[in-house]
Amino acid sequence: MTTDPAPRLSRTDIARRAALDLPDGGIVNLGIGIPALCSNLLPEGVELRYHAENGILGFSEMDTKLDGDPNIMDAGGNFPKLVPGMAFFDSVESFGLIRGGHIDVTGPRRTTGLR
Repeated sequence: MTTDPAPRLSRTDIARRAALDLPDGGIVNLGIGIPALCSNLLPEGVELRYHAENGILGFSEMDTKLDGDPNIMDAGGNFPKLVPGMAFFDSVESFGLIRGGHIDVTGPRRTTGLR
């Protein structure tokens, strides 16, 4: 019988640690799941703008209420807090921003191995 060598981190603990690596003033694509938690766990004084794959740019954090506008959600079903200067566009432009290097941090992407 083996024992677990260390206690497991919670989703919040993982997101809090990941938030420490985000560049102050950057534009970050949060992705779905644990990465989306990072927006509300930034260290004091760090300001970021966020991007969502489905075509939202410029929000500052996720709204923790579950009763947001169903027409304004990120790809994971989270509600971004609306702020002046936000932009909405289609997913083609959204992924063009990522491919073009205009987003400072994006999550890891799986590849199929095909070239």
